[in-house]
Amino acid sequence: MSDRPGRVITHENLLEHVWGPAHRQDLDYQRVAVRALRKKVEADPASCGLIINKPGVGYRIAIEARARALRSSPILST
Repeated sequence: MSDRPGRVITHENLLEHVWGPAHRQDLDYQRVAVRALRKKVEADPASCGLIINKPGVGYRIAIEARARALRSSPILST
């Protein structure tokens, strides 16, 4: 998702690339993983400021939030 900020990655595509083709319909895996990821990367995981859910479609990374994160990161801004 971070390679294509702003573009929606479908649930099926994300599931297949992360867990393999046998898990294309296992949305529970994805929900749990996205929740854990939000806890790690977002100041307020409930606000969904960086990882945006497109109901029934997939997820995308907010372009403006990604740019802010890159600028504020001491590792990534150098």
